[in-house]
Amino acid sequence: MNAVEAPKAYGVENEVKSKAWMALYRGKVSPPKDGVYRFVGLADDILLVQFNGGFVLDGSIHNRTGFKSESSGIKNYGSLVVGKRMELIANQFYDIKIAISEAPGGNFYAYLLFEQEGVTYKKNDKGNPVLPIFRIANSKTEPDKNAIDFMADGPVWRALPAPKY
Repeated sequence: MNAVEAPKAYGVENEVKSKAWMALYRGKVSPPKDGVYRFVGLADDILLVQFNGGFVLDGSIHNRTGFKSESSGIKNYGSLVVGKRMELIANQFYDIKIAISEAPGGNFYAYLLFEQEGVTYKKNDKGNPVLPIFRIANSKTEPDKNAIDFMADGPVWRALPAPKY
């Protein structure tokens, strides 16, 4: 979307300009099943994920943190960044922080997907896996015609709210 639309999506278009803003999500989440997971994502401009106290993904369009995308059993993710492997237990809650940001204006997008090892995902016409979008509610996200392919109705992670500060 055009970066001007991003503050509107949050309902803060009168308080926040279309550039130099940041949103921070934090809480506690539990995976849908026991297993080894990775976050996979990309943003224009910034997408950072901290999980269980560790930095697991920098999906920013211009990686300035030095984060190295991990290799995966799936050969082609397109331009998406693959995060660090995490062995997780269902019904155990883990701290998560997700930061997204727009810096210079122009266009904005952010994708946060996940992969569970051992799961076979459908592939799109370019041979890329169609991974589930990371979500904490059982609502369907409709992709934009310009969006990457993702599984809109995949597994839902359980979530607890972050403590108020």
